[in-house]
Amino acid sequence: MAEMLLAKGADANAKDEAGYSPLHLAALEGHESTAETLIDNGADVNAKEANGYTPLHLAGQAGQAATVEALIGKGADVHAKDDAGHTPLHMAAEEGHVAVVEALTAKGAYVNVKDEMGWTPLHWSAQNGHEAAVKALIEKGAKMNGTNQDGQTAMHIAASEGQLHVLFTLVKLGAATKVKNGRGKTPKELLKGTSTAANCDMEIFKDISLIEIMEKYLAAERGKASLLKENRVMQNDHKGELRSIKENQRKRDDSSRKIKKEVGALKGQIKAIQEEHKLELRYATEDIQEKDAEILKMKNEMIIKDERIMSLEAKPHEEMEDGTEEPREGESEVASENTMMNSNVAVLQDTIKLIQEQNTKELLSLRNAQHLKEAEAASQLREAQEALKSRNKRVKTLKRQMQEKETANEQCNSELKGKENQISQLEGQLEKKESKIKTLRSRLKERDDQIKKLEESLEALKKEPTVSPEEESEDESESYESSQAESEDEPPKQKPS
Repeated sequence: MAEMLLAKGADANAKDEAGYSPLHLAALEGHESTAETLIDNGADVNAKEANGYTPLHLAGQAGQAATVEALIGKGADVHAKDDAGHTPLHMAAEEGHVAVVEALTAKGAYVNVKDEMGWTPLHWSAQNGHEAAVKALIEKGAKMNGTNQDGQTAMHIAASEGQLHVLFTLVKLGAATKVKNGRGKTPKELLKGTSTAANCDMEIFKDISLIEIMEKYLAAERGKASLLKENRVMQNDHKGELRSIKENQRKRDDSSRKIKKEVGALKGQIKAIQEEHKLELRYATEDIQEKDAEILKMKNEMIIKDERIMSLEAKPHEEMEDGTEEPREGESEVASENTMMNSNVAVLQDTIKLIQEQNTKELLSLRNAQHLKEAEAASQLREAQEALKSRNKRVKTLKRQMQEKETANEQCNSELKGKENQISQLEGQLEKKESKIKTLRSRLKERDDQIKKLEESLEALKKEPTVSPEEESEDESESYESSQAESEDEPPKQKPS
């Protein structure tokens, strides 16, 4: 991909907002071949970003040993410094990358170089507890008693940070233990103020043997193990809290499901009420339509009767105009029939009005009842929906809290696993050291036995009777004469061929 982009005219020295070039990123990620391709196409191997880091700084910090060697092979400066005076060796030592430390020192990096605060790579390794890097730097010639601007040695830095592994290594390799820093503090005084040595009487700075130092060191590590046990107890308590939270969450989920069921039942009831209202309204509408049809029928009958009355009223006038006279009895019959029809029409009109008024009243009452029921159902539905929303909010908050607790628990578990691995490693080291201690103690016991025997023999010699010098000389002369006589009696010895 890099070759294709460069072939199309991409700038190998382009930088982002932080001043990183493509070579910086390739070195940081350990892409060795990409870095070589960029350098071959004109990338500046010693380009600096905003803080003064070169690609070699970033590769050393990330522990990319192969990329470090490739960059040095392409001309990277092993003595380059950033804005704070850090070299690539400072960066690698700070992170404890032993392979990078060895690669840089093999290519000529100065092992005792100092940054602007006077810190050497050994200071940085000691601060972060990188025991292997400390050993590698000392093997490459790092000064164990070199000081920074505050007069602190690597021992001071390790003691102030509670790095007992590094302290033991430095003491074992012969670092000075009673030197004072710029504030007049010894490493022992700095160690007493750290949390690591708070429960351990560290006497590692007195004139004692390495065995006693290791015993004190192991006592401190046992204190760490007790802290890990306390951490495990706290995690168990935390798991109990999580279980209770999950149980509460389950109960709330059950209650929310019940509320949802109740809301569904209410919706069903509202739907049934609406259907019932629709049926009642339809029946009422049909009744009104039937009554309207009856009224229309009555009106038609009234119209027919009115027409008949008019026709009957018109007959006498026609007969009178024609000059024909009928008897008075016919007129009286017509008049009586007319009055009856008028009375019937009036009765029909009154009944029609009464029916219409009754229908309107019934329709209004039905509509009012329907509106009331709909309003009541809507209010119940709103209350149920609001309750459901509040429960859902509670459920979301509880789920979020449970997720946070789970993430915290996972972090604790990962830290616990790391501590357990450290404890297992330390236990293995402890077993080895205890075996050595046993052998040393057995040797000491043998020497004590020898000393006792020598003392007993010395006391026995003291108890023997003393002899005067004259007697001693006489005894010596007698022994000499006897030895001479024996030598004369014996034949001469032949020289070995």
